[in-house]
Amino acid sequence: MTNRYYSAMQQSFSLPQGTAYLNPGFSLGPSNFLWQIVFLQNADQSVSNNVYFPGVPIVEWVWPSTNIITGLAQTNHLYFEDDMITITNLSLTTNGVAPPNTGYGMTFIPTNYFFFRAGSSFFGTPRLPRVCRRA
Repeated sequence: MTNRYYSAMQQSFSLPQGTAYLNPGFSLGPSNFLWQIVFLQNADQSVSNNVYFPGVPIVEWVWPSTNIITGLAQTNHLYFEDDMITITNLSLTTNGVAPPNTGYGMTFIPTNYFFFRAGSSFFGTPRLPRVCRRA
């Protein structure tokens, strides 16, 4: 992995008790195959996860809560989409300023990440017809 100055930072990546979700891929040619893998770690037992591959990987977090106005139980859905596969010229967008101990440097976020909230019927049904399998 590299930082924003293209300096090497980390040589390995580990997610203890993480789960790998695999989209078995498809052929891009006689010898080229595309495989999509999402590595996800969730330590909160009250939050469940689903991973979908409708083209780009989408992670769904689902958790119960109580509406503070009505007092009724409700289910929350948060989605994360990574469309790196569709972008040819990736860039970073400024999203804040680092803490004082780092010299107040600008911080950046990749433009291929997108978070959004939606109901359980975001994909038309509570579950997509093609949910990935765990690797």
